[in-house]
Amino acid sequence: MLKIIYLHLHKTNTLFLNILLVFGVIFCFTPKVNAEVSVVSRAESKIDENLTKEDANFASPKSILLVPLFRPEGVNENDSKWFRSLYYFYTARLGFPDIPFHFVVGGNGDIYEGNKGGEEQSILINGEEPGSIVIAYLVKEGENGFSIRAYDSIREILLDVANRNAIKPEKIKITGAEVVVNLKNKTVFIRSKALVGGGWSNGMKEALDFVDKNYKPVPKLYSIKIVEAKPPDAPVNYRETGLMTLKIKNTGKNSIYQGGDSEIIGLKKDGEDSRFFVNGVWASPSQPTIMSEGNVIRPGEEKTFIFKLHVPLYFGEQRESFSLVNRNGQNFDGTDFDIVLNVNTPTEKVVEILSTDTGYLNVREIASGAANVITKVNPGQRYFFLEDSNTGWYKIDIEGGKSGWVAKQHVKFVN
Repeated sequence: MLKIIYLHLHKTNTLFLNILLVFGVIFCFTPKVNAEVSVVSRAESKIDENLTKEDANFASPKSILLVPLFRPEGVNENDSKWFRSLYYFYTARLGFPDIPFHFVVGGNGDIYEGNKGGEEQSILINGEEPGSIVIAYLVKEGENGFSIRAYDSIREILLDVANRNAIKPEKIKITGAEVVVNLKNKTVFIRSKALVGGGWSNGMKEALDFVDKNYKPVPKLYSIKIVEAKPPDAPVNYRETGLMTLKIKNTGKNSIYQGGDSEIIGLKKDGEDSRFFVNGVWASPSQPTIMSEGNVIRPGEEKTFIFKLHVPLYFGEQRESFSLVNRNGQNFDGTDFDIVLNVNTPTEKVVEILSTDTGYLNVREIASGAANVITKVNPGQRYFFLEDSNTGWYKIDIEGGKSGWVAKQHVKFVN
C-alpha cells in the first residue's frame, strides 16, 4: 500500500512526490455520447470513510483539470485497489482531509467517485485557477496515453462535468502535478508542473473536440425556503437603523454563493422603491442585499442573515412585501415575506411634499421664487419643518446638514 509512488528526498529537506502525468494517444473510432455517466460510488469502492476529515472550503466550479497519474514501477494493483491505495496514501499518510480529486478514471474505463464534498469541494493546486474540478486518470505502467478502454470514459466524464457546471471547453486542460512535502515546515500541497512528451496536446485536442461538438450546458436551478422572517420587535425612531432577520434553508442540490449568479437578494413585490432602502448597502432601492461577503449555503444547510433597514419618516406601522430572487433572475416560489417597522412619531413637525405639475418641487436657497434652486424633492417625501417665512415659504431640513425653502402650497403637515 505504501509503495504507491516513488518518494525522493532532496537535500533541501523537501520531499517531492512526483506524480508523472501521461496523456495523448489518438484513436480512430466513432465516439459515443451517453446520456448518463456511470460512476462507482465511494461505498462501492469500499474505502475507509473514517479517514475523511471535514473540509468546509467550497467554490463554484470554473474549470476542469485532467491529471493523469503514472503507475509506479512494480505496482501491479488493479484500478480499484490502486484507487483505494491513493485514498489511503493522501489521507492517512499525507494528512489530506480527503482524496484530492473529484473523479478518478481507471485504465479499464471505470470512473470512481472522488472527494466526498462533491464537485464544489475546493481542491487547490498551486499554479492553477481556484475552483477547478480535478479529474485524475490512472495510467497503466508502460503506457504513453489513454488506454482504449478508458478513452470513452474520459471524454464522457469531461463532457458530463462541463455540461452540468456550464464550464466551456476552453476552460478544460490537462496538467502535470506533483505533491510537495516540506519536512521543515510540515506542510503538504499539490502544485502543477509541465507535461513531458509531445503527444499530450494531440490527445487533448481530440478530447476537447468531442466536448465542443456535444457541449450543451444545463442551467442550474436552485431551491430555497424561508424558515423564519423576523423584523424588529420594538418601536424604532427615525434615523435609527432597523435590522431584519431571515433564516433561509437551501432545499436544492446546488450550493448558493454570494457574489455569483446564484446569490440570493430580496425584491420588493410591487417593484417600487422601498422606504427602507439603505444607500450603499442594498443592491438597489427595491432590492435588499441578503448575503454578506463570502457566504455560501450548501445543500440542506440553514443560515441566518441580518440586513439593515432605513427607518423612514413615516409613523406607525410601516409594512412592505418582498420575495427572494437570485442575481440570475430566478424567482423562488413561496419566499414572500413582509418587512414591518413600528415607527415612533417625532416631536418635531414634519411636512410631506404634495403632487406638482412637474412631478417634483424645487428647493430654493432663500424664500423667493427667483432664488437659486439647490435641489429638487419628490411628491410623497417627508422632511422636518424648520421655519415659516410668513410670505408663502417653508424652510425644510433636507439632510446632510443642508436646508432650503419650498412653496408652502405644495406641502402639508403630517403631525
